[in-house]
Amino acid sequence: MGEQTYYRLDLAKEQLDIALDLFLDQKKFSAAITLAGASEEIFGRALKLKGITPAVEKSYEAMARFHDELMGEKLDRTQYIDKENFARNALKHLQNDRGPTIEIDLEEAACWMLVRALQNGKLLEIVFERDRDFDNWFYENIIGV
Repeated sequence: MGEQTYYRLDLAKEQLDIALDLFLDQKKFSAAITLAGASEEIFGRALKLKGITPAVEKSYEAMARFHDELMGEKLDRTQYIDKENFARNALKHLQNDRGPTIEIDLEEAACWMLVRALQNGKLLEIVFERDRDFDNWFYENIIGV
């Protein structure tokens, strides 16, 4: 084996394809979160370089409009994005101030991380092997159709 050159978006796509398999077939939600989270971040940065708004930023913009009108104050961007990335970061880092355990719905967190990663990837015109399978799961389990 020797060093080779890899295209980062291809590696991120591979991570997301595996995250979809782990989520849909094996119910390995924590692994799905970390792999989807890595690809979501890479895709998001690639989008920013192209001047396109990533999924988490779009989500913030939409929620900020509602929050501003309902609460009469500006939604803190950093706090919002930290909350959106809580599961990914909790699985990647052992924070001293949070202790050794977390309370989390891993399936729900994995679902929404996959949604964001897939949105970013699709904006980059990347085709995923199991996006239709995930869409079907989402409609059945989240929307109820």
